[in-house]
Amino acid sequence: MIIKVIKGSDLKATIRYNFQKVSNECASVLSAQNMPVDDLKNLTRLERVMRHIATPLKGFKTKVEKYVFHGVISPEEKDLSDATLKQLSDDYMKEMGYENQPYFVVKHQDTNHTHVHIVSIDIDKKGKKCIDDSFQYRKTSEIRKNLEQRYSLSSPEKSKDFKEQAKQRVSNAINFVDKTSFLQNEVPNADYKNNIQRVLRKVRNEYEFRNFDELNRILASFGIKSEVNDIYQGVSFYSVDENGKRNGKAIAGSKFLYSYNTWQEQFERNEVLFERRKNQINVSKKHVRWATDQILKKYAGKITYGDYIAQVKTHGIDAQPLVNDYGLLIGFNFVDHARGYQYKASEVDRELSKELKSRLIPGGVGESPEIRETNRLQKALEEMLQRRVKEHFDFESNAIRFLRYETDLYISYCQEFYHANEYNTRFAIEKFLEDKTKQLDAIYEKEEMQFNEDVAQFKKIASVVDPNKLDDLLRASKFNFEEGRLYDSRRPDFHVEDTGIPFPEFSNFRRHDDDKKLTQREIDFYTLVADKGIENIKFDFFNLNDKLFRFLSDEDKTKVHAKMMQDKIASLMDSYPDSEAINRIVMSGMLFDFKGDDIVISSPNSSAKLVVTDKKMRESLLSRKDYLLAMNDIYRTKNGYATLLYQAMQKFYRVMESDFKQKERYIYICDWMAQHNPTLATDIRRMVEQEQYANILKHLTKYAETDLSFLNYTKYCEDKAVGFYYNNRPKPQVKNDSQIQTSVGQKSDQTTDKSKDKKKDKRKGMGI
Repeated sequence: MIIKVIKGSDLKATIRYNFQKVSNECASVLSAQNMPVDDLKNLTRLERVMRHIATPLKGFKTKVEKYVFHGVISPEEKDLSDATLKQLSDDYMKEMGYENQPYFVVKHQDTNHTHVHIVSIDIDKKGKKCIDDSFQYRKTSEIRKNLEQRYSLSSPEKSKDFKEQAKQRVSNAINFVDKTSFLQNEVPNADYKNNIQRVLRKVRNEYEFRNFDELNRILASFGIKSEVNDIYQGVSFYSVDENGKRNGKAIAGSKFLYSYNTWQEQFERNEVLFERRKNQINVSKKHVRWATDQILKKYAGKITYGDYIAQVKTHGIDAQPLVNDYGLLIGFNFVDHARGYQYKASEVDRELSKELKSRLIPGGVGESPEIRETNRLQKALEEMLQRRVKEHFDFESNAIRFLRYETDLYISYCQEFYHANEYNTRFAIEKFLEDKTKQLDAIYEKEEMQFNEDVAQFKKIASVVDPNKLDDLLRASKFNFEEGRLYDSRRPDFHVEDTGIPFPEFSNFRRHDDDKKLTQREIDFYTLVADKGIENIKFDFFNLNDKLFRFLSDEDKTKVHAKMMQDKIASLMDSYPDSEAINRIVMSGMLFDFKGDDIVISSPNSSAKLVVTDKKMRESLLSRKDYLLAMNDIYRTKNGYATLLYQAMQKFYRVMESDFKQKERYIYICDWMAQHNPTLATDIRRMVEQEQYANILKHLTKYAETDLSFLNYTKYCEDKAVGFYYNNRPKPQVKNDSQIQTSVGQKSDQTTDKSKDKKKDKRKGMGI
């Protein structure tokens, strides 16, 4: 008897797995202990009751991570009654300490060995752990031995050894054939004789045959054939190709010390052994019959010779089709390499030969209609799986675990987009599920490794983030921080402790749909900041309002802005002559102050300042001192704020440097300007329509010289107060009942005002 214990955290999936077997008539519910259920066939109620009991009372929450108990008891004996299986399960649960816990027992009959599954929980109604599951696997081993003695059941040690020996025997036989067969290997001429001798020695010692015909059946598996001369009593051996035609030189048996007489003596000894080993031969024949049934049962339609031979070989059996001159199958020979016997298909079973003739068709490996269709659908199923991972499961391992419950979804997908029938799709899904289940452990390890890499990167990011913004960082990330552990918000079983960073307590309950997620650009940027520091990063952009900097402290933002200014100045000074470079520096958002011997570059949009140290640049700036001071008077108010002219110049200049939708963005700026000065906006819009972009900045400068109302700081403050900048619209005033009472004429005026307000709001929403 074998007992397995599986601890998990998904009760729903565990219940559904067992009840799905019951629905498919592969299982039945034997009992439901400590649960108020009378009808064991009412699966819906049984599931509802179990999940209700496992849900803590209102006001309580479980912190037990893996509270689901899933036990599997698999006796080696196949004739145990339902009452015995039920009593065996109850005794096991009592010994494990679950006699007072709710649990149900399901008998599964979908494999060769009937076994039972037991589902229970480790928590009480307050969500606290009420079962001591320490050393649970060791307890199970001791309890199993006691139950085996009590119920007179076989021990897994003996049966396991027997099964392992059988598997190893099959594996060794297949490996020997693969390594020595002339059909699969190009044997050098120097090793030709030695290879034949190695095969003959193996065949003589481990196979049973009574004449040269039976010997040739065995040798055919190795690509070797014997040629007999009964008159002169001689025998020779040579290699053959896949069609049985000779392709190597013949070597006399006497060269191997296996002469004609030696083989005749071997035949006589084997004839006696055949009579003694009839039972073993029958076991071997049943194995061939069983393996063939499994293969034919797997496919509903026709199967090629190649596919049948390839699949029966995995059981240690070599199948040799006999085809006549017309290409028709007239029989089959079998060689059981694991046991050393050979026989015809008719000797195995009278119906086997007929069945193979009716089901097998010419063709190679992978050419059977159903296998070909299965291979075609594997790509479709992989696409569907990855889509489900992206849309719902987040992790491929989760999608694989729930794959068996989503069969109908996959069938409809293959039918709609790949025009496949339901049978072929189910067959393809079973193979797909089998392959993916084998990969599950590797995929889980890969996901866990990726999680650890993401955590390491996230901790690196958090180390350079403003401590007051760690809460916002967690909200934007895929991580939770609870009870001193950093979790993956989509997978609680992935977590790390001792992060070394004072994260605030955070969980999924505090997330909102409008939270801005961390983009890959942000992740790369903060990782770069952690690795190199702000001072060593080259900034190719000049916009401190970019959300890329949202988690930096004000001090770090100032450093970033200063570094931006420095990089921009260096780039312009290297690319243009001094006079043009200075103009472009001003247009890029930087102004110059002369404070004693120092020349300070600053920006009205930031508190960042940069002292000019380059000697050549200092001389160039001092020679244009009057011009630069004039720029200050135009672009900056007495209080140091940016003038409206400066705002307009900046907007137009940034659009001029970009090729992206220039005309549309120019018109947006004109709409923005129309709120301040319709005349100026109309003039510039006309230039835009005529594509006279080069005159826009000149016109703005000229306008500033003729009409200084555009620079009025009072007007600037008024516009800012009513929401002109940054879309900070004033909150609507709440009217009382007396204000709501208006006449019919007033209502019409109110409607007109509303239409004006809508137009005004529409204009406010435009801009760059």
